[in-house]
Amino acid sequence: MTKLAKILSFCTALTLSSQVMAFELTHSEGTIKLDKTPETIATYDPAVLDSLDYLGIEVDLMPNIQERPAFKKYADLKPAGTLFEPDYDVLNEAKPDIIFVARRTAAKQEELSKVAPVAFYSFNNFNYFEDFKTNNLNLAKAFGKEAEAQAKLDEIDADMKKLHEINKDKTGVFMMVLGNGRVAPHVEGDLFGFSYDLFGLTPVLEGRDPNTPPAPRPAPDSPEAKAAAEARAKQVTEIAEANPDWLIVFDRQQLTSNELTADKTLQEHPELGQLDAVKNNKIIFIEPSKWYLITGGLNNIHNIVKQAIEEMK
Repeated sequence: MTKLAKILSFCTALTLSSQVMAFELTHSEGTIKLDKTPETIATYDPAVLDSLDYLGIEVDLMPNIQERPAFKKYADLKPAGTLFEPDYDVLNEAKPDIIFVARRTAAKQEELSKVAPVAFYSFNNFNYFEDFKTNNLNLAKAFGKEAEAQAKLDEIDADMKKLHEINKDKTGVFMMVLGNGRVAPHVEGDLFGFSYDLFGLTPVLEGRDPNTPPAPRPAPDSPEAKAAAEARAKQVTEIAEANPDWLIVFDRQQLTSNELTADKTLQEHPELGQLDAVKNNKIIFIEPSKWYLITGGLNNIHNIVKQAIEEMK
């Protein structure tokens, strides 16, 4: 072999090696390309944390939420701020190779990008499960774990079919109990609107118009806040008239107190307390951390579906 041929052969080998070792992650806002697979990972997205855990990918830094029951298994991970506010001193010291953000930290992307490349997986409320599958497959593919992710997604699909068969021709409503007797139903297109697809329940309330953006949260005591309260009251009356087979309930106060109070609120509510679902205990009280914080992780969604099968069969 000539000297030139040896050089060309060596360069080709280097190119092939770099292609094999290269890391390419597609996320909701673009693609991140790195020379090698990240060794130090920071995530402010509990869904990504959950999925990487299932895939056997070690995470090094996370928000300081390990005291919550759903996150105690991550007690050894280094806390690097809150769900809303990263700790830049910790991050700069740890020097992560990649940082994952969620909707609570999405506004911090520009500042975080000074520390490391930033990935963000978002979800369309009208297309949740397609985004769930795409996001997790893209995440897994970057780490060479696409087959493992697809296997889990296949299991989720199979169990969702079982759940849908259980709830065939059944109606339902998802509602958030906020305290002080206040109730906020969620319809298709809302944050928890994907629950109808998950459980296979026919909603009793009309969904949001996908062409109309959601209104911003109104200021307290404003005319907009009053109008929103009146709209919720109208929805509650519609729920009472429809008498759904199932109630899916998120006790918002339980997220911080770890104490369920929504059951009493529903029983004492002048309209909702008369529902057959309340009288016959056809209520699923969801686990706040799993639904509100983790949501779209591979393990988490599967556990939610399996738990629903047990409670609704």
